[in-house]
Amino acid sequence: MINRNSYGLVDQFIYKTLKYILVSFPVLLIVHFIGYYLINRYLPVTEVGFKNHFYKDIILFVSLIICFVIYIVYMIDLVKKQRDYITYLIDEVHVINNGDYRNPILLQGNNELSHLASHVELLRNQMLKNHEIQKKTNERQTRVLSSISHDLRTPLTTLTGYLEILNDEDFDDEDLKKQYMKYTLDRAYQLQDLTDIAFEYFYIKDNENQGIKLLRCNSYMNLIDILKHCSRYIEQNGFKLDMDLPIHKVALFYDVRMVERLFDNIFTNINRYGDPDEIVRIYSKINKGQIIIKMENAIRTMRKSGESTGIGLKNCRAIMKNHKGSFYYYIEDYIYVN
Repeated sequence: MINRNSYGLVDQFIYKTLKYILVSFPVLLIVHFIGYYLINRYLPVTEVGFKNHFYKDIILFVSLIICFVIYIVYMIDLVKKQRDYITYLIDEVHVINNGDYRNPILLQGNNELSHLASHVELLRNQMLKNHEIQKKTNERQTRVLSSISHDLRTPLTTLTGYLEILNDEDFDDEDLKKQYMKYTLDRAYQLQDLTDIAFEYFYIKDNENQGIKLLRCNSYMNLIDILKHCSRYIEQNGFKLDMDLPIHKVALFYDVRMVERLFDNIFTNINRYGDPDEIVRIYSKINKGQIIIKMENAIRTMRKSGESTGIGLKNCRAIMKNHKGSFYYYIEDYIYVN
């Protein structure tokens, strides 16, 4: 795009002038010799000496005038082309300023203007790239917000219904009150989870654009300690764990807070959708220099529809992407594996 060997407009002007002189000088000599030959033949010096010299001077003068006029026209054309190119660049900058980045900049010549045009083209490409990224980001955020608003509507409607019943003065069944209070609290916790997930989603996306600083941790055991700490959440809710986590002596780089959020999301999903009567299996291994942590849990056969937004899993995938890793999950025979 950028030619660092470009020469300037003044150098170009001098070059064109020298080129014109080198081309026009032989032509001038040919015309001059032909004219002199014809004058000497038809108006010899011995017969009409005065006229001979007069016509020779006229031929020389006219030849010089013609060469000069041609040179002026040639230079005017050169300046006009540069002026038109400057006008073109100004128009293209106005087009870019108005938000249209589709038209590529025409690179013309090999001087300061073409150098400027190449930088404008680089700027246009970068702005077009940023525009496409922003467009995709806005579309993705619109889809996420639509999904969140849809998923918030169900617990809010249910929560409102229970609160209206509890607010009814004629409702005096204490057992049902306790039951409805429990349902109300569950829905409030669900709303809290949804808002936390939504906040986390946009926080992670911001860090994807800005980049995160991965800190070196002492060993693989630090990672396992985080995993075990986060797994206590489901143990407290009646799940049984089968862990096979052999010791690996490797140094790792990761953001502790993000890794904690990764495991929190996974165990929250297990607690929400997993079957507490089945054992949750967690094991790790090293394969081709990569640490693989795998979790398996059975899925509850009876669960309410429309509970999941899917944002938590997207967050897990985004966290692993920030750490140059991968996050996969699949369901096989009512066994959820990630």
